Amino acid sequence: MKNNRSEAAILIIDDEELIRASLRLILEKQGYEVKTAKDALSGLELLHHHPFKAVLLDIRMPGKDGCIMLKEIRQAFPEIRVILITGYGNHAVEDACRSHGAFNFLHKPVKIDELLQKIKQATH
Repeated sequence: MKNNRSEAAILIIDDEELIRASLRLILEKQGYEVKTAKDALSGLELLHHHPFKAVLLDIRMPGKDGCIMLKEIRQAFPEIRVILITGYGNHAVEDACRSHGAFNFLHKPVKIDELLQKIKQATH
């Protein structure tokens, strides 16, 4: 699955540095171009300046909630697929986010095979 760089750039938006770094490392080893942001504001800034195919977005972040950010991303960039990352497993929150256009969900702790499968689905 190498050589995905020309196919898809991925943006990871998560306030936890360890999660951002881990996901980035996994995806870069698979050949994806990856950028990261620690909050909604810096994530939106990157979205306006780089062509991303998919976004990995944490649902719970300080400042702006991931579900609200999802709405903003879908309105401004309807072609970008957003995969939400959650550690809570709250079906009501997932249903609300799904209604705002979430492409898929990953649950913490994120399993590498599940991550790669959902990224592949989102980028093809």
